[in-house]
Amino acid sequence: MSTFQHDESRRSELKSLVESLTSHPAFVYDKHMNVVESNQLAREVAAGFTAGSNLVRTAFFSAAAHASPEDLAIGRAQLVALLRKSLLRNAEDGRYLDLIGELARV
Repeated sequence: MSTFQHDESRRSELKSLVESLTSHPAFVYDKHMNVVESNQLAREVAAGFTAGSNLVRTAFFSAAAHASPEDLAIGRAQLVALLRKSLLRNAEDGRYLDLIGELARV
């Protein structure tokens, strides 16, 4: 799914849509890779798909015990590429800088 700015009415609609997808894990994230909404199946796959979680932080700081080194490296590379693409499409802000600063210390 792609980045998305939301307000309360859109968030309610989005929540209803994501929760209606009962046969597949589904989640939506914003431009900073924060999970905005997820369905029960996504949360069962990984706690990192819970609303409010940051996908990049989860992959770099919490996921090591849950994946093989090869899968973890692939997943991290994909998330970094998505974050880079999002940064190219959206204006840089403090939240991007904070996240990238955290990653630089890894």
